[in-house]
Amino acid sequence: MKAGENLPDVYNLRRISEEFNISTDYILGLTDEFETKYLPKDVTSLFNRYKQMQSNPIKEGEDYYWIKLELDENNSYVRSIQTMWVGFTEDGREIRVAREVIPEKAIALCKEVGDIPVIINKISEIGLFYLFGGTAMISKKLCKEHLPEILEPKII
Repeated sequence: MKAGENLPDVYNLRRISEEFNISTDYILGLTDEFETKYLPKDVTSLFNRYKQMQSNPIKEGEDYYWIKLELDENNSYVRSIQTMWVGFTEDGREIRVAREVIPEKAIALCKEVGDIPVIINKISEIGLFYLFGGTAMISKKLCKEHLPEILEPKII
């Protein structure tokens, strides 16, 4: 703890937990996981559906991309996409495009670090991903139809 920072007393800790509908363990930094019992029922059902997307099937013959949606220092969501280098512009800047991944291998690597991705095969699942964030494998077909900006070359 830094100078000028205080921890809430037990009474206020409980009030904060009840007011924001989150666990005291989460407030104290003892866990990074929201427990669904602290979410309103309608959000809980959405969150449970989101978590079920981790066991969505990988469609045979379909190409996938790896994307991540996480909060930055300003609490704004930032989307990142795994890319690969394809060349340089005339002024020497890199040109990068979305890189296809082998879903089974990518999922296995993510599991090693405890960040199990969701598998996005439907447009409704894109909405859930943008609601809850995290790591995902998304089909190329969905990207072409609904997120074409992912496929546009990036110049950095």
